Amino acid sequence: MGSVSIPLIELFAVKQIAPCGYKVQKPNGKFEGEVEVGLKFFPKVHHGVLEVHLIEAHGLLDSDTFGKSDPYAVVWCHKEILKSRVIEKTVNPVWDEFFRFNVNSDVNEVLIKLFDKDDLRSDDPLGNVVVPLHLVFTDGEVPPTKYKVLGPKGQPQGEVSIALKFSSMD
Repeated sequence: MGSVSIPLIELFAVKQIAPCGYKVQKPNGKFEGEVEVGLKFFPKVHHGVLEVHLIEAHGLLDSDTFGKSDPYAVVWCHKEILKSRVIEKTVNPVWDEFFRFNVNSDVNEVLIKLFDKDDLRSDDPLGNVVVPLHLVFTDGEVPPTKYKVLGPKGQPQGEVSIALKFSSMD
């Protein structure tokens, strides 16, 4: 016989892959023949509470002309929006804050927007972080993990440490 390796990351994102050919690898390592497979992904329906632990950030953009940034985070999960406290005069804030969201199968990521609080004008954007949730839904929790903060053109502008926990209500 033989085996076929099919990467599933795309399937999780798009839910269906049209039939296509995959080369069959024999136990001796040589490829021989092809199998055609179409895939559909039916995710487990989940309903419960997602806990986002916003731990800290490092190397954020210093957007203040005088002094350092005063960063805070806005956490978007589906239709809920929660805001962290402002940490004054730093590009390496430590929040250690927990945010809880009621989630269902419609939710697949959390968006975190970072801002510099300004008193005299509108707050300056420091960048965004998109946190995928597939691991927390399958494993129940994700330990503290560093995610890149991306600027408006996709350029890295520091990183944020976040841990996740999911408690099912099913």
